Amino acid sequence: APGAPGVPGVPGAQGLTFQGTWASGTTYALDDAVAYNGSSYISTISTNVAQEPDVSPGSWAVLAAQGVKGTAGATGPAGPAGAPGTPGATGGIGPIGPTGSIGPAGPIGLTGATGTPGAMGPIGATGPAGPIGLTGAPGAPGVPGVPGAQGLTFQGTWASGTTYALDDAVAYNGSSYISIISTNLAQEPDVSPGAWTALAEQGAKGAAGPAGPAGPAGAVGTTGAAGAIGPAGPAGATGATGATGSAGPAGPAGPAGPKGATGATGATGATGAAGPSTGTALSAAAITTCTNASSCSCPANTVMVTGGASCANNDQYLIQSAPASTTSWQAACQVFQTGVNVSAASISVSCVATP
Repeated sequence: APGAPGVPGVPGAQGLTFQGTWASGTTYALDDAVAYNGSSYISTISTNVAQEPDVSPGSWAVLAAQGVKGTAGATGPAGPAGAPGTPGATGGIGPIGPTGSIGPAGPIGLTGATGTPGAMGPIGATGPAGPIGLTGAPGAPGVPGVPGAQGLTFQGTWASGTTYALDDAVAYNGSSYISIISTNLAQEPDVSPGAWTALAEQGAKGAAGPAGPAGPAGAVGTTGAAGAIGPAGPAGATGATGATGSAGPAGPAGPAGPKGATGATGATGATGAAGPSTGTALSAAAITTCTNASSCSCPANTVMVTGGASCANNDQYLIQSAPASTTSWQAACQVFQTGVNVSAASISVSCVATP
């Protein structure tokens, strides 16, 4: 008797969805496929609109490129001429009759031999592609294939209190790892080679960017309330006279305390050098944010102070986030399970006006 049905296999990865010929006004989703100028492409981002496939590598990947046009074939030889038909038998000569009126024109004579064919003319230009035909009826279901090998299961960021199974994958300290044992508990991935194998290691830290210009001075804070006067402490030793500081705002007058002992007069400090009388202040920094982009630039007549980027969700991680110039920041993300590079979900730059 037949055995019991087996356990259903793990669902396969999302396949592509063919959407016909690319149209600039249509919004395409991730893994949508289109035809364009004889080639086919697959969308590598979601909300993909007005991105021409053959010049937008950040939004489309080539599935099948158009083939090179073949050379024209040689002209074939001319076919042989057909054999002439057999002439009919000649009739006997009849008596000479009276001269009659001119009779009708006689029959056309036998066709002469076919002349040599002329050289073949040049091949005409290729006509436009015909419309896509109607979708055929679904075929009969195929025989189920042999179950594939067990794939990895991404479980997000590694946690010491979680028990992981064989082929579970995690992210940890900027790298990703796959479990090579079952019942994998409290084994820190980067120091447990007997329990984890690296999938993708974190890239080396980029060189430090140039130092940005000094930010503007912060606003003066409000004066705090006067505290209660404590008991008079013993007179301390007289310290050296310090440099004179800038005058602060006047606080409210407190109650008079008891008169303390008069201290000795300190030595007069040396007079400091005169500071500059004027300076150039930078304007306050303004934040510019770009979404679903590979770079973000400051407005005209400004320079970048700092920048940063983030990916769409936990299934992606940053593979690039660094200054591209003194006015722009560049970034890119990669999907853990597919390895596909995608644009950053958000890039922000802090910009100040140039003096």
